[in-house]
Amino acid sequence: MIVPMNPRREYSGGSTPGSILALKWFSDKKGKVIISFDRRCKYISSQEKPRLGFFYDTSQRKVTHRFSIFDVTDDAGVKEYEKDFLPPWRRELFEETRKPSKRRTWLLIGEIYALDTPKDLIYFGKRRAQSYVYSAVGSELAYSKEETTPDKFIDDIVFRCAVSKTAKFTEDDLELIIWAQIVKNEKAKYLQLQPVPPARGKRRRPDIVVKNSKGEYVVVELKRDKADKSTLDKQLRPYMKLVMSQHGSSKLKGVIVARNASEDLKTELSKKKNDDIKFVPYGFVFKADGIQKALFQ
Repeated sequence: MIVPMNPRREYSGGSTPGSILALKWFSDKKGKVIISFDRRCKYISSQEKPRLGFFYDTSQRKVTHRFSIFDVTDDAGVKEYEKDFLPPWRRELFEETRKPSKRRTWLLIGEIYALDTPKDLIYFGKRRAQSYVYSAVGSELAYSKEETTPDKFIDDIVFRCAVSKTAKFTEDDLELIIWAQIVKNEKAKYLQLQPVPPARGKRRRPDIVVKNSKGEYVVVELKRDKADKSTLDKQLRPYMKLVMSQHGSSKLKGVIVARNASEDLKTELSKKKNDDIKFVPYGFVFKADGIQKALFQ
């Protein structure tokens, strides 16, 4: 079975819930993880269920990962697994997709490993993969059993942008890095919010919303370069009101993450009325401990 997914961007809702690497982090730690898709699977009630699956990276247009399939089930059957194998950042989406009007097929999977050599879809006898597809090919492909971590994921993003001739570091990349930090922390809960339909243009939503171990909701606004006063007035504050209206919480904080802050933003945040807002600069560090030892010791 081949499931089309994008490991570096969103699959269905939120920041990166559903990404291959996110599922792998969870599976490496818990042993298994639940995934879903809209199309009905003929093997739900069958004893002959597929046991091997592959992820098709829709950005690279390559099949990049394999996984073991432990069960194929429906909305009723997935209840057995949700307590232990449902990632916390997918809880809201999980509840939404279990509504009667959105019946889905659920897979309990694990042992997610990267292929040594990514393959074209045609290798599996297929030319398109808009939803999952079946194939009897692939079990012979070599793969690595290396576990992944949020730190490795962050390093991969930075390295990809550093060596690419065309890919610039974007706010989407920064969002993935912050999200990886949330996954790494484990005490915080990543929340998915419904986007706000504006009068015109794209639907808007906060960049990141977290519920921390104190029960506080933290709304995060990201800027790749410099944040200014309009970041606070036109984005973060309205998003904080949105979160309060959706969750009814008075325990609310805001965080602006950017490379630098303008003077007008620094002045505004120094006022007592903005005690609930923090500015946090970000940066990157070149890890070279091994190089230091090799050269100078």
